[in-house]
Amino acid sequence: MKKIKLFVFSFTLALVFSTIPLSSASAACESRFLTFPSWWRNLPINPSDCSIEFEKNTIDKNLSIIIANVVEIILQLVGYTCVAFIMTGGFYYMTSAGSPENAARGLKTIRNAAIGLVISLMSVGIVNLVASGLGK
Repeated sequence: MKKIKLFVFSFTLALVFSTIPLSSASAACESRFLTFPSWWRNLPINPSDCSIEFEKNTIDKNLSIIIANVVEIILQLVGYTCVAFIMTGGFYYMTSAGSPENAARGLKTIRNAAIGLVISLMSVGIVNLVASGLGK
């Protein structure tokens, strides 16, 4: 037992001190965070200072681009929620312990979440198609 504790302690210590601190660098005007688009994607941006250049008489177009980006963010959140429900259904199914009710509950959760995930992914594709048409 003492050797195991010593091994775990030394492994943890080596892991902590073996990490190399890296300086963070980011591209100017980053347009995505994880998989979520930024709300200003497809808007006219000044590359020197990353400011948005709203042109006159284009408020409707710019507003529709922003709304499309926000809708895509929401649909991606729905997709992540569906993945969480798939994992929850898998947990129900695996821990059913032979109970047909719990196994059926898990399978139903997985099926419904998979359907929701497919709908969410198709919706994100449609929103991207519409948003790319609005940005031109």
